[in-house]
This record gives sequence, C-alpha cells and structure tokens, in this order.
Amino acid sequence: MKHENQPHIAPQNSRYDRLVAGFIDYNKWPLAKKYALATTFSILFQASYLLLVELLDHEGSIFDITAYRVAGLYWLLYSCVTVPLAALISGRGRWSEWLAVLFNFGYATCVLFSIEALGGSASSYALFPMGIGMIGVFVYGPRMGGTLALYLLIGMGAITIAQHQGLLPVAYSFETDSIASTSEITWHILLGSVYLQFIFMMLTLGILIFAARDQVENALLRSQALIRRYLPPAVADQIISGNEAAIAEPKRQRLTILFADIVGFTDVADRVEPEVMTEVLNEYLSCMVDIIEQHDGTLNEFAGDGLMALWGAPNSLPPENQAKQAISAALAMQAKMPELNEHWRKLGLGTELRIRVGINTGMVSVGSYGSQGRMTYTAIGLQTNIASRIESQAAPGQILISDATYQLIDDAIDCEAKGEVECKGVHFPVKVYLPTLNKS
Repeated sequence: MKHENQPHIAPQNSRYDRLVAGFIDYNKWPLAKKYALATTFSILFQASYLLLVELLDHEGSIFDITAYRVAGLYWLLYSCVTVPLAALISGRGRWSEWLAVLFNFGYATCVLFSIEALGGSASSYALFPMGIGMIGVFVYGPRMGGTLALYLLIGMGAITIAQHQGLLPVAYSFETDSIASTSEITWHILLGSVYLQFIFMMLTLGILIFAARDQVENALLRSQALIRRYLPPAVADQIISGNEAAIAEPKRQRLTILFADIVGFTDVADRVEPEVMTEVLNEYLSCMVDIIEQHDGTLNEFAGDGLMALWGAPNSLPPENQAKQAISAALAMQAKMPELNEHWRKLGLGTELRIRVGINTGMVSVGSYGSQGRMTYTAIGLQTNIASRIESQAAPGQILISDATYQLIDDAIDCEAKGEVECKGVHFPVKVYLPTLNKS
C-alpha cells in the first residue's frame, strides 16, 4: 500500500551507494584507525613533497635548499614519531582523544612555521593549513577537530600580522626576493602541485559531505516509511513532525468508531491453502485501509480479519463530518467486495466472502496506551464497546449504525430503522439503523 504523501526513497543502486556504504563503514571506525589513515596520508604528502623539491630544485635556484631540507626532515620526523603515537593513544580512555589532539597541536605548529617560511597568507601554501583543519574536523568531529582548525586559523592570522609589521620575515626559504618574479618551470610545478592537492582534498570532502547528506536523508526517509507502515499515517505524521504530544496523553473526545470483519473467516481459512488465504487477507485489508484513509479515517488496529478505525482523532473533524465520512467509507467497503470476490474466485477461494460493519459515535478516551517500551494509539471506553457489539450483530453484507451516529446524518443519508441491539455493559438497548445511500 502506497500513500500519496509518502516521500520518495532513493533506490539502493543509486550513484552514491558504494560511497555511502564506505562512508557508513568509515564512521564506525574507532578514532585510532581514522587517525592512522589521516597520519598515513599526511606523512606520504610530506615525503612526496620533499622528494618533489629535491627532483625539481636540487640546485636551490628557488629554495634555500639546505634550510628547506633541514626543516622538512624535522617536520617529517616529528610526524613519523608523534602523530602515530597520538593515533595509538586515541580511544584509550576518557581524555585520550584530547591528548591525541594535543599532539597534533605540535604538528599544526610545524605546519604554521613552514607556511611562514613559504610566504604565509600571501602564498598559495596558505591553503595547506586550511586543508589540515578540514581533515581534523573530518577525523575528530566538530568539537575537537574544530578546536584544531581554529588554532590553525588563529595561528595563520598571527603570522600574517607579524609579517606585515616586520616582526617576522616573509618567505625566507626562497632564494629570490620576489616569488612572483620567478618564471622557472619548477616553481610552477610546485605551486600547481599544492593547488591540485588542495582541489583533490576539497573534492573528496565535498563528495563525502554529499554522501553523508544522502545517507542521512535516505535513512530518515526509510525510517519514516517504516513508521508509516506500522502506524496509521495520521499518527505517524504527528510523530515525524515532532508533535508527539498531540497523541501521547489520553484525552476525552467525541469520535466516530467503525468496526468491520469478514463473516465466517475462520471456517473459510480452514478449507483453503495458507498461501491463498494470506494473499486474500492482505489484499482485503489493503483495500479496506485505503478506503478508510481516503475518507479521512485513521486505521486504529488489525485483529486477524477484523479492523477498527477512528474519525476525529488524531486529526480533528466535526462530529457531523465524522459520521458522514465513516458511513461513506463503510458503503465503499461493501461496494468493493464483489470486485474482490471475483478476483479471489480465480485464486481458487471457492466461496464468497462478505463483511459486516458497525459504527457508533460518542465520548471516548483516545491517546497512547501501553508501557514505556511499547505504546499504541487507540480509543477506549463504553462507546467503543457499543460500536464493536453493533458490528457483531450486523448481518453479512450489512452496515449498522447507532442512534447517536444516525442523529448526525439523518438529513444527508437515507437510513432504515433496524430495531434495537443489546450491548454488554449498557443498561439499555441501543437503536440501530441501516444506511442505504446518500440523499441527493
């Protein structure tokens, strides 16, 4: 059964499926494993960059190659020793994650002073600490990673101010006075490599963000669809919209209640193959629920071949509209049975099924009942019992309504008086009527 307001759920073979699956798996990793992966990429980047400088600028035409080698090797050594150590201790105690971040402050400081030597915020290398900050957020999460990113941002700002004030030299690792005046191909290759790495990092993070969004949206849509499958749509909508307070506390309210079941269903089920009976029952209940919801009703519960529906809760309806919609739904349910029986005959059911319906209007207590672990939304009270009793007294293919319901619709629907029904727990007989058709 599919409702018109049910959201679209992306199929499992969508374009992000593999990426989302990998992202979900990544999110389950312990922090140490995430950190180890980030550390591996960091060390590989530093080693590859040092190698690139050695290959392209081995004569020191652009960089002060001796100073660059010393600084680069110290940086690489620090990363190879302290960053893996931080990965090992992360996840091993309450404060271990923050201790791992503290190790990274040393690494971040190395990054900052290296960028200072390469020109600070006036250099394209300023993109690198930004990338480190984003990776920190990705590895550690918003709180701890954000702290590291903030440190890098403040550090870059402080270095930039100090360079503008003449307190720190600008790009002292370069041999040329002006970086922009350098036209050597090696400089352009190095500069391009930084841009390409940063662009690759941004694209990767962007894809992961979109994958995370798809993951969250699809998980939410599947959860909503599952909720709607096991709960009445009107009740599910209240929960999904965050308005569960509207259905949580039971309250006294005037409702119209409908009960319906298949006459002699147990005897029929004993003579038919279980697979056929399952298909018959599922098709019957699906059709009946569709009709109820099309007439603004709320399916309350299934009980074998029986069902209970409410009008007026959780979505409010005037009593007159409740009664009219409930009777219109009952008439549509009865009108649907010949079509269903024709289909079931072809399945080999061998007998014609007929339903009976009982409707009553009155004050009931409606809301959520149950335990802390499991709740159900239903209506209880004497008027609910009357509706159930009226339904049990109806003949096959018949709809009976109580006098209380009849008084609300006597000017809109033709009805025939059918006497009185004795209801258990009620000290007086209840007048019942047989609705026939809507008055023109």
